[in-house]
Amino acid sequence: MQNHIARSVRFPIIAGKKAEFTKLFNSEVLPMLKAQDGFKNEIMLVNDDHVLGISVWSGPDKLNEYATTIYPKIEQKLSSLMKGKVEVETFEMGLPLNVVPA
Repeated sequence: MQNHIARSVRFPIIAGKKAEFTKLFNSEVLPMLKAQDGFKNEIMLVNDDHVLGISVWSGPDKLNEYATTIYPKIEQKLSSLMKGKVEVETFEMGLPLNVVPA
């Protein structure tokens, strides 16, 4: 059994665009993610300056498929709200999904 894989994407957003970003992400990007085979969950953290998205995938093969086919389309959709460099990192999950230590 493969461990789940998490991918973080962090980038600065244009000043004053937080609400527009959140609306676009929820209406257009999240449905694209949910349609991907192997997608498990998304955590989106937004402040006035930056966005940090963490997506969870069933394994590296599904993540790689998404990263090479769908992610470029998502980045293009969001590009008018982004500024600066996008930072992407991949992690192995340290805990199973939905498990919070006591």
